[in-house]
Amino acid sequence: MCYRTLVVLCMLATFVVDAQAQSPTKAPAADKAKAGVKAPPSKKAGTTPRETARKSSEAATKSVDTDETGRDPNDRVPINWRAASVQGPTGLDRVWSADTGPEGTVRMRFSLGWFSASDFPVENSENLYLGTDFSFAYTPHELVEAFLNVRGTSNTNDTGRPELLQTQGDLTFGAKVGAEVAAGVSVGGALGIRLLSGLGGGGFAGDATSLDLRFLTTFDLQKSQQIPLRLHLDTSYYLENGEAVTADVPGEPSIVQEYGLQVARYDRLTLGLGVESPINEYIAPFLEYRVTMPILVELARRGEGTNDYSFASVPHSLALGLRSFPMDELALDLGVRIGLSDQPYTGVPATEPWMLMVGLAYTLDPRPKVIRKVIEKKVPVPAKTPAKPAGGVLAGRVIDAKTKQPISGARVAYLDSASLSPQVTNADGRFGGYRFPSGKVRVQATAQGYKPGNGTGIVKEGKTGEAILKLSRDPAQMKGKIVVRFFNEAGRPIAAKISFSGKAVGTMGLSTPKKPFKAELPSGRQMATVTAKGYQSQQRPIMVKGAETSQIRITLMKPGRRTSVAPRSPRMSRPAPVAAGGPRRAGGKLAVVSVRGIRLNQKVTFAPGAATLDAAGIAVLDEVAAGLQKITRIQRVRIAVHTGAEATRPQALQLSNSRSRAVKKYLVGKGIDSKRLQARGYGNDKPKGPSLTAGGRARNERVEFVILKKR
Repeated sequence: MCYRTLVVLCMLATFVVDAQAQSPTKAPAADKAKAGVKAPPSKKAGTTPRETARKSSEAATKSVDTDETGRDPNDRVPINWRAASVQGPTGLDRVWSADTGPEGTVRMRFSLGWFSASDFPVENSENLYLGTDFSFAYTPHELVEAFLNVRGTSNTNDTGRPELLQTQGDLTFGAKVGAEVAAGVSVGGALGIRLLSGLGGGGFAGDATSLDLRFLTTFDLQKSQQIPLRLHLDTSYYLENGEAVTADVPGEPSIVQEYGLQVARYDRLTLGLGVESPINEYIAPFLEYRVTMPILVELARRGEGTNDYSFASVPHSLALGLRSFPMDELALDLGVRIGLSDQPYTGVPATEPWMLMVGLAYTLDPRPKVIRKVIEKKVPVPAKTPAKPAGGVLAGRVIDAKTKQPISGARVAYLDSASLSPQVTNADGRFGGYRFPSGKVRVQATAQGYKPGNGTGIVKEGKTGEAILKLSRDPAQMKGKIVVRFFNEAGRPIAAKISFSGKAVGTMGLSTPKKPFKAELPSGRQMATVTAKGYQSQQRPIMVKGAETSQIRITLMKPGRRTSVAPRSPRMSRPAPVAAGGPRRAGGKLAVVSVRGIRLNQKVTFAPGAATLDAAGIAVLDEVAAGLQKITRIQRVRIAVHTGAEATRPQALQLSNSRSRAVKKYLVGKGIDSKRLQARGYGNDKPKGPSLTAGGRARNERVEFVILKKR
């Protein structure tokens, strides 16, 4: 063996000894028990169908917790640690994992690789390959894994002399060390020694001994993130001495000879990436990618059949496979390895165009199952007299008032029991489970897109009461449709682009004379940006009505003139004329009403904690009513009431709804048509600021008037 092999062996031996000396050892469960610390079980029992079936035959037996070593003797091998790679260490096909098998376990694997191809490894040739691997691995310590692999190959190529080349008994043995350094993250290293059989005789060719040095990293997302995914990074440096097998062959060996004898000339640096997804305890698909870079390739040394050296000569491949576990101790691999390089070069391992892979692995856990018999004596237990139930249970359902369909995700609050947490309805719109004293129970339900709804359930002693809450759609929370057309100042349709910002950001499109722009937007005032050729880019507000379709007509002016925006009736080609005459602004010192909005100079106030208007609040509403009677262009106004007092959300919603209805009732009494008014209570859901102080709560307690529709 050459001097570099000896140097690497000494370095790796030092690394293994240091890793074992510095790695923390797990204290036995018996020692932890003496220290007052309970050792957690390594595996939750009875959680899988296989464990349930295994324990069903042991109805009269019970497992012993631990043996004299402090381990649970009936804790079997975890599914992710069982299967071995082709060469023996735990892993996938050719990518190794950084974690080791459970201490004391033994793994055996038989692998078969086969392919048949034309023009490989040289043109105008037919090649047939068959390879077998038998591997054996043992874990003497939780940080160390020893392995042994015996390989044999048979390769037939009709251009070779001889056509059949076989290798028998190529031996690889070594050790792998690994440890978990963080939750779900393991690192390790490995050393493999490969002995090649000589040509034309028994025994091994000592000069052909090669070394495989690896640095391994594994990320187990199933352990750290509860995601069924494991990632393996395998970086190796291979010290190749295999060319010594062909030292007595005259001249440079041909590509066919090198492949048939499975030998190469140059050291190689390999990067392997493996991904496996243990979907369940029966199946785990995996994917591998490996690229191998030869070191210091001699371009002057060429054998028969070689190509020009390029990246297409660098061995790299992609493997796809499926690993299944038909039995607790058995793993079956089936996959295909696809070659991604097709220009073999002398001294560099040729990459097969494809390779069919089959593997069968068996894991042996030699620890015996320890059981003890338990004699059970049945003692009759006197029947307990059932206690008389106190009150009853309330259950209910939240449905759409129009379609009668259940509403899932609705929030249900109990108005008379502030200490009870609100509940959320299931997919059938159902809720319930709380126990109440006999009598009436008031319930309130709120849901996205619906108006709040109240209901009452009757609870009887020892029985389940039911409350049905019907919610009506809230147009203010629903989206509306718009149809937009653009015209020039002469009334002719033109093409223009429109885009929206704010809540409708991302909505954009083109309107043409034949095809108007159509969109569905959140209700309310939306800001649009309009651009057209020959016109200045302008921003204009568009009012979207919930659950309605609005016809919008926008007239664009040449630069220097004003753009007009107006809703258009579906039956009219031109905007409806504005009513002539009539004031545009009315009011007094306390309130000002105009077509642009209703401004309150003084707050509408109520009796503390009640829905009764006080004298100051009535004075403000008198001026609001006078203004609405004069400004007839305002067709619909929302009365939005907010609370700021310290109360639960259901209580705040109830108070604000009552106050909004009181304001509406007063304005109707002053001669305002009820159809022009919409009452809404928002509780404390939309504060202007924190309600930590009395001043903050006073600012949040307010009445606002929002114009929804005007001519």
